[in-house]
Formats: sequence, C-alpha cells, structure tokens
Amino acid sequence: MRRSTLFIFLLFMSAVATVAAPTSAEAELSPNADPIWGVEGVMASESNNFDASVWAIEQIGNVIYVGGKFTSVTSGPGGQSSPRLALAAFNASNGQWISTFLPDVQGGSVFALEASPDGTRLFLAGDFTSIAGAPDTAGLAAINPSTGALDPTWRAGLERPWSTRHAIGRAIDIQNDWLYVGGTFSHVRSGSSFQRHSRVARVNLGTGAPDLAFDPVVAGGGVWDIDPSPDGTRLYVAGFFTTVNGDAANGDRFAAVQTANGDLVDGVQPFTPNLESTGRQYAVIATDTKVFVAGEEHMIQVLDADTLTRVQVHFTGTPSFINPWPLSGGGDFQTLERVGNRVYAGCHCWSYHLEPSTGGQLFPTLQAPDGNWTPVNSVLAYEAETGAHIESFAVELSGKSGTWAIHGSPNQCLWVGGQLSQSAGNWVGNMARFCQAGQQVDNERPSTPGGLRDDNGGAAEIALRWTGSSDNVAVVGYEIYRSTNGTLGPALATTSVNDPSGGTEFVDTTPVDGTSYSYAVKAFDAAGNYSWRSNLVALEAGSQADTQRPSSPKGLALSSADLTTITLAWADSTDNVGVTGYEIYRSTNGTLGPLLGTSTTNGYQDTTATVGTVYTYAVKALDQAGNTSWRSNLATGSTSAATDSERPSTPTGLQAELANADVTLDWNDSTDNVGVTGYEIYRSTDGTLGPLLGTSSTSDFQDTTAVAGTTYSYAVKAVDEAGNTSWRSNLTPITP
Repeated sequence: MRRSTLFIFLLFMSAVATVAAPTSAEAELSPNADPIWGVEGVMASESNNFDASVWAIEQIGNVIYVGGKFTSVTSGPGGQSSPRLALAAFNASNGQWISTFLPDVQGGSVFALEASPDGTRLFLAGDFTSIAGAPDTAGLAAINPSTGALDPTWRAGLERPWSTRHAIGRAIDIQNDWLYVGGTFSHVRSGSSFQRHSRVARVNLGTGAPDLAFDPVVAGGGVWDIDPSPDGTRLYVAGFFTTVNGDAANGDRFAAVQTANGDLVDGVQPFTPNLESTGRQYAVIATDTKVFVAGEEHMIQVLDADTLTRVQVHFTGTPSFINPWPLSGGGDFQTLERVGNRVYAGCHCWSYHLEPSTGGQLFPTLQAPDGNWTPVNSVLAYEAETGAHIESFAVELSGKSGTWAIHGSPNQCLWVGGQLSQSAGNWVGNMARFCQAGQQVDNERPSTPGGLRDDNGGAAEIALRWTGSSDNVAVVGYEIYRSTNGTLGPALATTSVNDPSGGTEFVDTTPVDGTSYSYAVKAFDAAGNYSWRSNLVALEAGSQADTQRPSSPKGLALSSADLTTITLAWADSTDNVGVTGYEIYRSTNGTLGPLLGTSTTNGYQDTTATVGTVYTYAVKALDQAGNTSWRSNLATGSTSAATDSERPSTPTGLQAELANADVTLDWNDSTDNVGVTGYEIYRSTDGTLGPLLGTSSTSDFQDTTAVAGTTYSYAVKAVDEAGNTSWRSNLTPITP
C-alpha cells in the first residue's frame, strides 16, 4: 500500500509537504464522518466478487481522486446524482464532486491510484481494458490529473495473452525512478517492447518501459499489494500466490524480493499465514523498523523489518464471554496505509479488536480471553514503529464488506472508502472523511480578479494580464478559461502566485490563427475555494501566419555505428519563432529516402539498420507552424562490418500444455551477443527433432493444427538477426 506521508500540495507548487497523524498530545480525529459527496453502484467485475464501490483514494493538490467499481457519484439520498464509471474527483476541502474531471475508463474497474512525484500524472491500475480505447492501456495507464485525458507519452499496458480473462493491475507504488505494479498478468507492453513479467513488474516512471533486470516469478495466485522498503532495497509482496521464483517456503502469500534483480531476500524468516488453508494476504506496508502484513482470518502480523520475524499480531473477533468462537463477528484486514507516525488499517470488522498479551502467537493456539479486547468499526490505527494498537482512535462506521481504501490528507483529515453506508446514523456514500473535532474549514471565496486584458502577444500567441485577487487566508493561484462561443469555456491552464509575475500573467501559445476566443480567470485558495469569474475578454489570434522555414541542419554525420545501431548527429537549426524538432530520412540508393523517424534534439539513433547494408541519411528541421527546412547534407554509412557468427543461447524450460484442442508452448527467453529476433518451433511424431512447424517473435507459441490422440514431440531454436540459430531446446512430448 502507498504511504500518505508525501504528496504534491498543489500542481504548480514545488514544495512537498508531510502529512502528520495526530500524536497523543494532539486532538484525535472525530469519530463522526463529515458530510461529503459519495459514490454508488457496483459494476460487474470478473476479477473479484467483493461488492465494495471504492478501492483506491489518492490526492494531488486540493483534489481527491477516488477509484473503484462504482457507476455514479451522488450528493446523497434525494440529491444530485451523475453517471461516472470507476474514477472520479472531489474537492479535498468541501468534498464536492468536480464535474470537469472526465476520465474515460473502459471495460472494468480501478483498484489502485498513485500520483507522480511532480503531480503532473495520475497513474491508475485495475481490470479495465483501455483508457479511451487507446492501445496498450489495459490494466495500467497514466492520465492528466486536471482533465482525466490519457497521457499519450506513457505506456505500460498489462496483458494475459493465454487467457480470455482481463489482465489485472491490483497495486502500484513509486520508488525512485520506478513504478512497481502487482496483480494478475503475464506480460507488460510498452510501445514496441513486449516483455514477460509474472504478476509483478516495474516500469520506467518517465516512459513506462519495463525493466528486464527486475523479474521475480510469482505463481499460484494473484498479487494484491506491494510496498517497497524505505531504503529501496526490498519489495514486499502480498496476495494469493503460493510460490515466488519456485520457492514455496519463502514465497507463500507473502514474500520479500530484492529490487536489484527480483531474487528472494536471503536469511529472513518464512511467513506463516494464520490458517494454512485460507491465509490469503490483502495488504502490506513497511516502516523503518516494522513490516505490517494484513489478510484473511481477521489478522495483521507485525514483522521485524530486518529478519521478518513475527513480533506481534492483531485480531478482530468476539471475546469468549460473548461468543466462544473467537473469530465470530470479526473480519479480514483488507488495506493498510502509512500516515505520518501511524499505520491505519481497514477491515470488514464490526465487533472487537484483540491485541494479544502473548505477542506473536497465532490463532488457533491463542485463546480468546488472552489480551485486550476493544470495540472496532472497520478502521483501526497502530503506531508505525512499535506496532501497538492506538485505542484513542475510533470511528463510527457501518457497512457490509467494510473499508478497502485509506488516504491521509494534508489537513490531517482521514479519507476512507469501500462498501460503507452510515456514520453515527448519517448517510455515507461508500466513502467518508474524518477530521479533527472542531476543525474549522475554510469556505470563503477569494475576491474576483479584475481588469482582464490583452497584453500584446505575438503573431502565434495571445498574452493576458489581470489584477490580482485577495483572500481571507491566501490566494495560491489562478485558473484561465477559454471558449469560442462568448461564454465561460473549459479550463485551459493554471498559474501560481509563486510565478515571477505573481500569477497574474499568462500566454496562450495554442490559438488557431484567425479564431476569436473569449477568456476569463478565476482565483483559488489552498482550501480549493474559487472566486467568481473575471470579466470576459474577446481576442482574435494574430492574422500573420508563420510561413518562414527553419534553417537547414548543418554538419550531419554518423557519430558511431555498431552491429545494431547507427548514431547520427548534426548542428542545431534556427527559426524566427522556434525549432520544435527534426525529421530523419533514410534510403539505400544515395538519395533522399522516406521518413525514418523524428527527434526533438540534434541527434538520432537508428536501431533498425540491417548488418552490412549501406544507408544514406538526411535531416529536416520543423517549427511550430509546421514549416520544414530544406534538407541537410546527405550522410552515408552502415553498421559495423564485423560478421556476427555467434549462436544465441539454447532455449530452456520448454513446457507444453493443453488448451481445449490446441497445444500451448512456453519457454525461457534466449540471449544473444546482438539480439534474439525470434524462435523456430519444430514438431515430430517419433520423438525426434521434427520438421519446422512455425515461428514466434516471443517465448510462446500455440499449435492449432494438433490432431487429438496423436503424441507430438516439440522443440524450439532461437534465431538472431544474422540468421544464426541456437542448439535445439529439450524435447517435450504431449498428447492432445
């Protein structure tokens, strides 16, 4: 589970704030939930049968993002209701729904949310099939946190190519330059990269490209939660699985793997579930000294962070003086969240909490009266570094499957979500907010910005200036709106009072020449209160179109070449407005060839060159108006003349499985000094290496021509770009 200790306070502010949970000397959170909007409905899902509407809560600035299986947002019984599938945004200060956030989540639910460190992206994971129908966005995607639009520069879709069921992203977490993801999937696709990763992977935070060096193999069930250790050397994994890297002793429903390579951490205590038959684990969180693991049969285990030795357990259930069966009335722990010096836990428990006096003893050895029983209603708090239960924290909640998501807000409020219906007799729409008793909420609007006017922009832009607003606390920024129909249009951008201009200037660089626009501005404060709009000002984009070509790139040359890559470099071009990029052309006949690719810098790597082929390259510069320069000089060269005669390594671990009437083959990837380009699959009926059956670009193949009752023997060879083939793999027999 993600920690709530760090968050981006506002999108345009560079300061990162720390969320502090109340200490014993501070006021505790109120037990009664605040009146806020909620969500309702539960969409059909093939990934689980839990009817919770809310599964994830995240925050960027003053916006709370809620993900789950819901189908609409609502202000309460008899109030306003609007359709909204799986993902919605709410004002963190007043709990109001933000209707301008319009994500297009298709085909499923959202189970996890995570903000990028700079607040410019909102990552989401779930069992959805796409975002806005875009390719490579199943199960994992990045969107714009202001609009909900898909981020087109980031791709890391999850896939299960051998299954008809959806790939599932169940948990995501960020550590350093990596985004970790856990769930039920077998492959990650990012652009041209299609890599096999079994239920856990990490991808580049900036691009989505999967990391091949980190590849733990999780088998036997799905991953439900992940959390990196604070020092970044371990990734803790919890779920329904039974082995990690083939190890059942150290990979059964909980495991610690090394972030350097995905290997299991050596020398730690194997995990013991509460009851061996049903001990699935739903959540994990790591602090500096402890690791909390939460799951079935009503238990949290607190482990020593170094050795993973169990030092404490927590149960929910009923004391023996009420019911002789201790687990009666309790419920599984389902989510964990670090907030300052606390770890909050959510469960579907509505009876009592037990902190045993016998420390790390497990049920059923533990006797019901042993320890301290205290009432509980779905959310509990523990000291992060000791694991002790904080009895002063208690909330009033009721529902069915209870709490599945928790988030700590910067104003010391706690947001929870799941399948929740009431707090102290008042309506709760599956999500609730608990703040400190008597906490004052700022609901006052800033004053209206004045004097919005044209500030003499250039030919391809419109510049605006206005008079600043005031506020009872402080104005933190301004939102600019644009339309083409003379009314208040959608939000275009925001500025910050920390900008050099004080936030009262803005340049629109995206207007279309000759189009009339109407602009307006609103001020907003840290509590998310917005002023009334400013005056509308109508302006027309400059009529002087930019038709001037950039200068031609000079000095194009091959800076290096090897067996697989030709690297080009050239001098920067200039333009009257600005160069935005370069087009690279390639031919094999010494002339200007077709477009090969583009670059935003004065360099390019051609990774598609064929060994021994002579190519001719040229470059053109581009500007924002789409003007292209004359071509550069022609530069000729080829990949290294050295001949690749080295075989790829032999494919290992060939396995065959029956899928209805077909035979599905799977094997381990081969390696090569240059690169494996594919595999040849052979089949015989006499137990030897048979004739070529087909080819595959990945380490799997499906034989759809097998005849029932016939015994076949399969083998695989790897092939590289130079045509070298490996020795054959092991022969694997199977009878359809």
